[in-house]
Amino acid sequence: METFEMLPVVLKSFWYVAIPSSLIFLIQFGMSFIGGGDDFDLEVEAEAEVDSDDISLVSFKSLLHFILGFSWTGISFYHTINSLALLISLCVVVGMIFVYSLYYLIKQMHKLAEDNSFRIEHTLFQHAEVYLPIPAQKNGVGKVLVTVKGSCREMDAISVTDQIAAGTQVKVVAIEDDSLLIVQPL
Repeated sequence: METFEMLPVVLKSFWYVAIPSSLIFLIQFGMSFIGGGDDFDLEVEAEAEVDSDDISLVSFKSLLHFILGFSWTGISFYHTINSLALLISLCVVVGMIFVYSLYYLIKQMHKLAEDNSFRIEHTLFQHAEVYLPIPAQKNGVGKVLVTVKGSCREMDAISVTDQIAAGTQVKVVAIEDDSLLIVQPL
């Protein structure tokens, strides 16, 4: 304890910030494994976030990560960097990198949670390419390739007007019997 009291004020300040923030981080990290971490985070973030659908850079977790990066960088480079201004600047940069890393990871995890299941109603008003010619006036069924949410699907299609040749760009204007697309040329 005497060694800690003999530390310079700046280094001692970094330790005073690093120890509690590391403990909170470890508790939150452990709670996320047992399923309790999300409840804590949502209660704290509710006031900071403007839009719940967007991922916010301003949250309790991002503040905690900034403090972790800031304080541990200060402790790590205190004896290496002699200029206090340069040391603080480096600490701020590393703290911001920690926040951005957290933001990027959460954003990637949200992408994994997206519902990418295919529903035929998502093809409505989408553009498609005719794969097999579509006969005129509903006299037969052709095929189109339509892309929905990054997934390309081959679907049956009919035309209420003229015949549509392969390779033609079309637009889905209606859906019939939950499985057949009605298309028209663009």
